[in-house]
Amino acid sequence: MSANHALPDFVKLPYVIQHDGMDYRLFTFSFTCPDGRIFGSYFYALDHQDAKQLCEAIKKTIHLDGQIKLSIDVDASTLIFEEKPRTH
Repeated sequence: MSANHALPDFVKLPYVIQHDGMDYRLFTFSFTCPDGRIFGSYFYALDHQDAKQLCEAIKKTIHLDGQIKLSIDVDASTLIFEEKPRTH
């Protein structure tokens, strides 16, 4: 990729994806920081109950991998991070 190639400032996502014969739907979540800022993101889940369980898992296991600098291969979910992600 050339240095002057502009990356898009958005990501297109399908509302439903299929994996192992099951339909996963796109859900959003948000959270409030101690200073009052509100942020959000998304994930795929089977249904509302599965999404709630994923939120609980995120709360218990979240860690920061680093800032995404460049997406190399979206289909393979390969990303370059500013910092190296945890290895365990």
